Amino acid sequence: MITMNELLAIIPATRRDVENWLERMELRTEYEKTVRGRPRNFTKENAIELAALANFVQVRISPSAAAALAHMVVRNARVGKVREWFIGNSSGGGIAVDSLGDDRFRQAGQDNNDLAFTVVNMGEIVRRVDALFAEEKVKA
Repeated sequence: MITMNELLAIIPATRRDVENWLERMELRTEYEKTVRGRPRNFTKENAIELAALANFVQVRISPSAAAALAHMVVRNARVGKVREWFIGNSSGGGIAVDSLGDDRFRQAGQDNNDLAFTVVNMGEIVRRVDALFAEEKVKA
């Protein structure tokens, strides 16, 4: 388990952002109940979900759509099959791919003739969370 401060060190969000998401959004991983006077701890799946959510929100994906995408990252991480990149289009859709290239952007935008894209490195999100938990294991 990691603390809020450890999580915040690797995600583009504030403590307030995370607390708001936990209070107001339907996130899919199970979170530890808070106890007054004790810091909240997060599991590896919690950390992946919140890190993915924070990165998707940072690139202006709506919080509800970002939560759904974050759940996809968690689900794929469970089985070790996270695609490296998410390419989002301006129509609200997108694709998950292992490499970037012109053909991938054409594929992401072909349905609506999109020319503007958002790119999130999902593989790096999972690697950073993995590294944080490996660090915690060494400390224990």
